Amino acid sequence: MALIDVPKAGQTLGNTRVDINQNFSVIGSTFAVDHVGYNDIGQGKHNKVTMPVQSADPVTAASELALYSKTVSGVPALVLRQQSSGAITDFTTAGKTTAGWTRLPSGILLKWNYGVAFSGASYDLIINTSTNVPGSPAFTSMFNVQISFIYPASTITADGHKTGLLNITSPNFTVRKFGGSFPPNTVSIAYLAIGI
Repeated sequence: MALIDVPKAGQTLGNTRVDINQNFSVIGSTFAVDHVGYNDIGQGKHNKVTMPVQSADPVTAASELALYSKTVSGVPALVLRQQSSGAITDFTTAGKTTAGWTRLPSGILLKWNYGVAFSGASYDLIINTSTNVPGSPAFTSMFNVQISFIYPASTITADGHKTGLLNITSPNFTVRKFGGSFPPNTVSIAYLAIGI
């Protein structure tokens, strides 16, 4: 219900009493949404924040940020827009699987995967983080990659194995395994890649 525009020209306080009471009722009902009640301890504070999905990204001026909801991949997501209508960061959408990803509010992108196997007898495993983590946003830059090797129990005692990272260039990195007496296809890796 909308507020009633009172008093109008020529109206007395007595003429507008009903309209003013109705306005207070509308204000009270509106304030009750997502707020602690007027007469409760903590009045004026939010008890939750509900953000309707926006049809377009809002405009921000210098020294302003916008936190809002918009549809990303068919579902509502929480989004941060930088000042001066700058960068837009969706930080609630994520791929929450073994091959997954998430983005932090700062814009940092994390991607991971588990059990990525070497192919045949090749000692180099080239990872393309865009295709290796399906549905994930692409890296603009990759800053760091952490890897863990997964050895089967039958080869855990083998010695002389060395591993390393080569050529970290978005969206690819190469894992090299060398040394040891068994083929690298008995080994797989888990990784965490960090970038933007």
